[in-house]
Amino acid sequence: MSTCMGLVLVAGLVAMEDQALPSVATHTSLRQRLLEQQVSNDWHTEFNGAHAEARDLGLPLVIHFHAEWCDACERMQESVLNQPAMRERLGRSAVGVQLDVDGNPKLVSIFNVTALPTDVFVRADGCVLSQSTGGRSLESYLALVDGLAVEVAADATDGVKLGPEAWHQLAESEEGSSEFGDSKCVMRRENGEVIGMGGYSPVALARDRTWLQGRPELSARHEGIKYYFATEDELAAFQADPSRYAPQLLGCDPVVLTSQSRVLPGRIELGLFFKEQIYFFASDTSRSMFRTNPRRYVDSAGMVELDVADIETSM
Repeated sequence: MSTCMGLVLVAGLVAMEDQALPSVATHTSLRQRLLEQQVSNDWHTEFNGAHAEARDLGLPLVIHFHAEWCDACERMQESVLNQPAMRERLGRSAVGVQLDVDGNPKLVSIFNVTALPTDVFVRADGCVLSQSTGGRSLESYLALVDGLAVEVAADATDGVKLGPEAWHQLAESEEGSSEFGDSKCVMRRENGEVIGMGGYSPVALARDRTWLQGRPELSARHEGIKYYFATEDELAAFQADPSRYAPQLLGCDPVVLTSQSRVLPGRIELGLFFKEQIYFFASDTSRSMFRTNPRRYVDSAGMVELDVADIETSM
């Protein structure tokens, strides 16, 4: 079984939860039809095409980060990635893409690539299954790819999945047409008011797992923060139950609050769902700490009553 516990990237947002898949019969039938078509048995060099193929085939995506100046990357290219045994698995057990770090800075940031070579293994719905840094032997690399393919098949049967928006929005980040890959405070000040969720609709994110820019004319306040919505239906849903949709702790980092007693706003690209509630974090470190023991931070931070005036911000 996957060790990611249902943690799913959604434009940098992570979710910890279970959600039903389409029926296994439908998934298997679609995959079988696609496998009968011509698929790539070579490495992609562009993210969009690779993620589309992974999504359509229901296969894990192997993202290999490298650089022209990296000697270890060159050795791995020759001894592992270009070997026939590895190429035979491409399009069958996994879809592969090789990305030069110098040409893909946003994806480097999203996947927190800090050393080379780095391989990130991602499920078709965006769940990061594993991340490996440093060179590998052909035998160990093939074993990892084969093992993850088995995990993905098992997860499909178990029905752990989130919506399909993750891949679409990660692709937008690579192209530079989306703001999600940029560091943005989850709050901003506008005409003397604090706007939550960076102006995006919290209902669209919580209910549909998608980022939709809200409209100022469709707004509501909750705990001193103003939120925008994309539709009247979203506005009505929020007004009926704001605590269900609004970010927890006003969008402030629960780890920093618990460990440092500081009320620090999170960043729009650093969030996760836990028990259907949205949490944001000020750093990758905070989010990683939360994932190790979410209940600890939720319980501790939940005992503190926050006010907008308490928030540390340069807005």
